[in-house]
Amino acid sequence: MKEADKVPQRSSACAIDEALFSELLNLRKYLLEQADALIAIGFDINSNTVNEIFKSCGGIISHIELILGLKKNTCGETTIEWALESLDAGKPFVWYVDEKKHQGNSFHDLWILLQEEIGTMEK
Repeated sequence: MKEADKVPQRSSACAIDEALFSELLNLRKYLLEQADALIAIGFDINSNTVNEIFKSCGGIISHIELILGLKKNTCGETTIEWALESLDAGKPFVWYVDEKKHQGNSFHDLWILLQEEIGTMEK
């Protein structure tokens, strides 16, 4: 098998910490704000410029997913994708563990949830 054909695997020593995680998500948030600003001044949502910004935002999420080794759920999305849908809309993301409701409102809360998920996946 060629080196380029190998699928990267998450190592036990995670190459991302909470500070970098937050920095990457803040960069994504900034890029989305810039896309909104371009659309507000008349750029078409389907323009190459706006699409490249959206691709960059998707690339940030894909990079985080790869580093953390996140898997798709039954709905075909990762926990980070699911949670960011709510956070992007200015709403908390909500999940249940043993019928107990939990709520996240920030990138820190999302980081904690992902660490719990990763811990569960490794067991």
